[in-house]
Parts: sequence; C-alpha cells; structure tokens
Amino acid sequence: AVWSSPTLGDIDGDGKLEVLVGCWDGRLYLLEEDGKIRWSFRTGGGITSSPSIFDLNSDGRPEVIFGSLDRNIYCLDSSGKKLWGIGTEGEIRLSSPAIADFDCDGFLEAVVGSRDGIIYFLRGYGELIGGFKGGEMLASPGAADLDGDGAPEAVCAVWNQTLLGLRPAAKEPLWKRCVGGNIISSPVVADLDGDGAVEVVVATCSGELGIFGFGKKPSSPELKLVMKIPINSPVSAPIVIGDPDADGKLELMVGFEDGYLRCFEMPGGGEVIWAKRCGDPWNTGAYHNALSYGRAVVSGGMNGWYGTLHPKLYPFISIEPSELDFGKVLIGSVKKLLLIVENKGPGGLLIRLSSSDPSVKTTLTLLEVPAGRKAEVEVKFHPQKISRCAGQLMVESNDPERPLLRIPFEGKAVRLGDVTGNGKITALDASWVLRSCAGLKVLSEDEAKIADVNGDGKVTPRDAGLILKCVVGLINSFPGERSPGNP
Repeated sequence: AVWSSPTLGDIDGDGKLEVLVGCWDGRLYLLEEDGKIRWSFRTGGGITSSPSIFDLNSDGRPEVIFGSLDRNIYCLDSSGKKLWGIGTEGEIRLSSPAIADFDCDGFLEAVVGSRDGIIYFLRGYGELIGGFKGGEMLASPGAADLDGDGAPEAVCAVWNQTLLGLRPAAKEPLWKRCVGGNIISSPVVADLDGDGAVEVVVATCSGELGIFGFGKKPSSPELKLVMKIPINSPVSAPIVIGDPDADGKLELMVGFEDGYLRCFEMPGGGEVIWAKRCGDPWNTGAYHNALSYGRAVVSGGMNGWYGTLHPKLYPFISIEPSELDFGKVLIGSVKKLLLIVENKGPGGLLIRLSSSDPSVKTTLTLLEVPAGRKAEVEVKFHPQKISRCAGQLMVESNDPERPLLRIPFEGKAVRLGDVTGNGKITALDASWVLRSCAGLKVLSEDEAKIADVNGDGKVTPRDAGLILKCVVGLINSFPGERSPGNP
C-alpha cells in the first residue's frame, strides 16, 4: 500500500525526472520515467510521508530526506546510500520535511514534525540543531516570512489546534495561534487579498478554514484572524493555492471529508510563498522551489514551471597559509599554528579536517563558515618522541570545485639541548648558545626554549656549560628537562 505522495526530481542530472515514493513495506523507491525501480532503501517501518529532495549541504548533489514509522529521519544520497539517520521518540507519520535557510547563515536546514511532540531542525550533514516541543505534528511544515523580519520561519501546524512560527535557535516560538480545531492538513501561505502582507491558511478537523496574518505593518508578534470560512465538514486533505480561472484573484482549493472538492475565491491576489503541501508540484519541500512556483502561479506560467534540486549558492574555500612549518619543537611540548579559513562564496561552507600524522591535530574536526566570513583553526604539534614530522592536513569541504585541499606540514621533535635540531646533542649546540650570548647569532623563539637547558627562562653561558657536560658524558639529563606528555 502507498500513502506517501510521490516526489519528482532529476536526481542524477540526466535531464529526466525520476520518482521517489515511500511504501508501507518500509522501503523508499526511486523509479525511472518508465516505472522501473532503480533502487530502494529499506527502513524498519512503513513510509507514509513524502520524501523531500534538494542539495541540502551545497555540494552540488541532491540529497533525499524523509521520515519513517520506525521513528527515524533518514538522509540518502542520489544513489540510495544512507548518509545519516536521526532517531526520534515518535513515528514520522504524515509530516514531510521543509527545507530552507531558516537562520540566514548560508546553510540549509530541514524541519520535520513527529508524533513525539518535538519539531526537529536538522543540518544537511545530520546535526540536530534544534528541537522544539510544540506538540504532536501530523501536518507537513511550510516556510515563509510571515512576521516580516526578512527571514523565513518554519510554519508548523500541530495537532493540538496550534499554529507556530519557529527558528532553529529560538527557545520560544516567534509567534503562535490557537485555531480552534485539531489539525492534520498542512498550512499554505500567500497574500490572499493583495495588500502586500502574506497570510497563512489552515484547515481543521472541526470543519473550518482559518486565514491568519500580521497585517501589512506588524505591530506585535500576534497572529490575528483575518477570515474564517465554516464548512461543517472535517478537513484532512492538503490545501492548494492557485488561480485556475486566471482572473488575477487567488483561489483556495481543498477536499473535505464529505466528498466534495471546494474552491474558494479570495478578495485579491498577491505574492504566493507556499502554495501547497511540500511547497511545489514536485513535492521537493524546498523553499527555493516554493518561491519560484509561487511566482509562476501569480504570472500564470504554471505549465512552464520547472524546479531545481540545487540552490546554486555554492561556497568558495580559501585557506592561508598554504603550508605549515612547526620548526623545532621540544618533545612533550605543544606548538600551535593558525589556519585562516575564508568562505568567499555566497553559500555556507562546511569543512572536515583530518591529519595524516597523529602528533598533529586540530582543535576542530568539523567547522561551519557562513558566506563571506572567516574562521580560525588551531593546529597543534605535540610530539612524544624525537623524530621528524612531515605530513598533510586534509580539508574536505562542500565546495564543489575544491572538495579536498591538502595542507602540507612539517616539524622536528627534538630533545632539550639539541639547538641545531640534528637529532643529537653536540659541541655545536653549545657553540650556538655561546654565540647567541655574545650577540653573534640570533636564536629563534623555539631555539631559545631548546637552549634553556637549566630552565631559568633565559639563555646564558651556563646553558652552554651544561650542554658540554652532556656531550662528554658528565650528565645524562638537564635541570629543565621535561618528560614526554608533560609540557
């Protein structure tokens, strides 16, 4: 059996639309245009909501995100391989994800409701960045800037008669409104009277259509009732906004449980933001596609509308310096250098860092850099034995043109007293110290630390004397010696 409405998209970039649909057998299927199954992905429960599809992490390739009755939210790549999964405490029954940059940081987020009463906000790489306890949610969320602050909020209709406006980091709703009846049908958003302000429409199980808005100049965070249409028949089917008679006025079309499909003409027509459940005719769930489809509705060009699975806002990574030289570092101590990561592109940058040498580590393994911003990454060399270090810092990113950058690094791990860094203590080390004391040679900061064998914080002829004693075997260690692992 199939409850899930199909989702369309050119998932492999071949110019042909594929179909994604979930089934009660627990599988998500990708079908080619002739109906052949290209791949399927099995979950532990039925899939009754629609999958959403878009380039969530701005890497140039679309991802598929959906929920299952097994209480998990899944993300797959275009070949059907699981990228990540997030467990919930309740079934994902009818709620399909909406995708937008809700916090305006250049990164897309997905929002989805669950029967555990939590509304989940997720990054494209699987990080849970927000979970709001709003109530059991069967409807699919939308995305729209209802309060006029310049950024879209997640428009959520929860079962317990409540409309909510949410953002990932907000501890409280941006706005909320009791609508007077339980909700299964998903909300839609448009300027229904042509006054320049958008309204949200929700249908209730008690048989009413409610239209709510802030007005053209919001003076408070209160979502006000603009119009109520009593029908006396419960509504669980989605609402669709359109202009089917091309008269310039928008209509609301909705099916009722009494068996009728009804069309209501609105007072005017303006901007259409979220015209239907999942935002657009392909059911991608993407705010980007919802807006472009809304423009097509208003202009009468719905038949020519074609969606996209890519936001076309890609990051551009730049890293300085291009290589790292730690120089001479005492075993057991730590030398720190900084990498400056800059995102010169319009899309959010996500990077993962790893090192080819265990003695070289970064303070962060995962980093987000918003569009047009810079970030510092501290790289540490912490040697535990005398050796020469040479390797690479691997920087993986969602920059489609530069997905992997390699930053070479090198350094020498030396013992106290090995000022020249040749791996052993000789009379030449003592000579360097004496020449430094006489002003004939300038030691680097690291070399000065290595030359300070008596640990008094300065380089003196006494340090040279101790080095010579070590050379001739009169001593085996220095007063300032540190044991490995105790910098």
